[in-house]
Amino acid sequence: MGMIYQRTENFNLRDSLISDSVATTESDLIRAWEQIDSGTRMTTTDGKLVLVIAPGKRNRHAGPDFLNACIYYNGDLITGAVECHLQEQGWFQHGHDGDHNYDNVILHLIGKPVRGTQRLKLPTVVLSNDYVHRTCSLTASQLDPLYDQILAVFAQQRWQEKIQRFLPVIAVLNPQPDKLIVPVLEVLGYGGNRVMFARLGEKISHFDLNGKSIDFISKLLFRTAQLGNPNWQRCGIRPASHPEQRLRLAVRLLFFIYQSVWFRRGLDQFQRDWDRMIRPFTGQGIQSELLGNYFYPLLAAQAIVSKDPALLMLIRQDWQNLRIPYGYGFLNRRFGAILPRKTLASFANLQGLKWINKNYCKPGNCQVCPLKMIYVCN
Repeated sequence: MGMIYQRTENFNLRDSLISDSVATTESDLIRAWEQIDSGTRMTTTDGKLVLVIAPGKRNRHAGPDFLNACIYYNGDLITGAVECHLQEQGWFQHGHDGDHNYDNVILHLIGKPVRGTQRLKLPTVVLSNDYVHRTCSLTASQLDPLYDQILAVFAQQRWQEKIQRFLPVIAVLNPQPDKLIVPVLEVLGYGGNRVMFARLGEKISHFDLNGKSIDFISKLLFRTAQLGNPNWQRCGIRPASHPEQRLRLAVRLLFFIYQSVWFRRGLDQFQRDWDRMIRPFTGQGIQSELLGNYFYPLLAAQAIVSKDPALLMLIRQDWQNLRIPYGYGFLNRRFGAILPRKTLASFANLQGLKWINKNYCKPGNCQVCPLKMIYVCN
């Protein structure tokens, strides 16, 4: 967007635009924007209309607060980033006017109107309580007593989705390991580096790693990853999940996959090899993510193709027993005051909640929330 600010003299906000703030910190403002519904109409500080098409995705790393947002403004449909500050002058105080990472910001959100000597050319909105809607009206008293069975139903939907990803690969004779590289590296990239790990997987898949040593795979992976690339995210990520740490695990996983003895001999061999080659070198959380999102669905697809329902049932039981000790942050925030902690530590339950969040947690759908008792009215 080029230069997006200008200096003005005696710039005053119209009194009619001043409203009660929803934020006392920038974090409050960010959380408030996460609750904005698509279709919300807003008024900028200079009286123009902004229509929210998509609020974007929270960016927990360096750069603007939200990415891939879309708004209708001044007769145009615009996509880009959203940045939040308590006051308009925060843009300049934080040095964004000289940072090219903020060139694609399309909307500036502030918590309160404050008169200043610098004014952005960006559309700027005071985010008031009038715009914010609660994302979840469910309370503990409204929770259906059979919520665990309800979650199990939706978890099954997620389980089937994961299996379907691998069926086309397993259905061919002698599936090549390179077809399995991108999905496993994507799992390692959850939390900020998924795209970068997927791209790395695409590059690595062109190499024949059959029979190659861990040392060879390690050198190839780290050289190909180019960790100096600024697109690798570290800001806002736990040190154990930094790309350097995940790449070390990726080396072992690739070696594990290319051995493929477990793949031909079934679940028992898989568990023995996993306990020997992977479990001692990583924590429970990422193990559950890998098993739940990748290895168990992969083995289940193989059981389906082999027409082995007994094996399929055993794999699904293992999938249901997976635990995520830290849960998922956005689900903890939404359901933490309603559901027991042990429920939010179950991988399968979390998958059920993710299904509900994706398909039901939308504007106007609170009345049909599957977790509410059917006789409860808002």
